Amino acid sequence: MNSRLSIDSDHLLPQQRCPACGHLTNRAGGGAERPSEGDVMVCISCATALELGPGNLMIRLNTGKLSTEELAEVWAMQQAVKLAKKAVHAKRNKRTG
Repeated sequence: MNSRLSIDSDHLLPQQRCPACGHLTNRAGGGAERPSEGDVMVCISCATALELGPGNLMIRLNTGKLSTEELAEVWAMQQAVKLAKKAVHAKRNKRTG
């Protein structure tokens, strides 16, 4: 079995850069449904909260319009990205150190 994350063509986005850090991406992951305008996501590089705007282009999320529950979900996504990055860095350091 391939251990790499596989994202089918239903999760492709127009190639674009994160508006916060400039990370180049063309994919959305995590859901079973095709990404669409209004979906919330987190940049895999900097963990900035984003949403899909018109044309499936990423824009910074206006957190002022979110409920407390939605803010908690966004925070959880951000923490998951940060923890995953720490784990990857630790694994790399272990191999090279």
